Amino acid sequence: MGAGVGAGDDLTVTETPVGRIGGLICWENRMPLARWTVYQGGPQIWVAPTADDSDGWLASMRHIAIESGAFVVSAPQYIPAAAFPDDFPVPLPEGKEVFGRGGAAIIEPSRGEIIAGPLYGEEGLLVADCDLRVGLRAKRWFDAVGHYSRADVLDVPGRGRVEARSSAQASAGSGADHDGGRALGAPPRSRQDRRSGLDLTGTG
Repeated sequence: MGAGVGAGDDLTVTETPVGRIGGLICWENRMPLARWTVYQGGPQIWVAPTADDSDGWLASMRHIAIESGAFVVSAPQYIPAAAFPDDFPVPLPEGKEVFGRGGAAIIEPSRGEIIAGPLYGEEGLLVADCDLRVGLRAKRWFDAVGHYSRADVLDVPGRGRVEARSSAQASAGSGADHDGGRALGAPPRSRQDRRSGLDLTGTG
């Protein structure tokens, strides 16, 4: 799913001989709920292609490595002026030699340390040994979709509570009572842990 197009049911991981691979494209990596959805598949390697070559992007990738418990392969584009053909329909700015400085990097999940790269200003390949047991230990220390996520008290994806609060404000004075986005006395919404199938219905 990219740029908000799609139902979201394809936000999953893929089993491969080298591990479970997940990821998002470009600024979808900045969307917490999109990340959270993919995290439920337990990715071991996170792939993040992008056109963003900023320092802030690299900081985000280090955060995602820790948050996901996965090795992150960040692949920003390196775009020199020479990459544009002579018949490119739009004139290039004079004197500008680089339109995307790259910054490919590989980041480990325990502390978010960069173990390869970042590679700026040139084409190239980055290689790193990724011991997937490091990711397992990282997830045991902090699992964003496990018990640490408190799905029993947080309304995920969260729109229900926001919409209910707005509705309660609009009907102020009508005598309607609300509690956290659910009318008092109404049965609790059912939640289910997508990884285990465990029914997490509670009082949240």
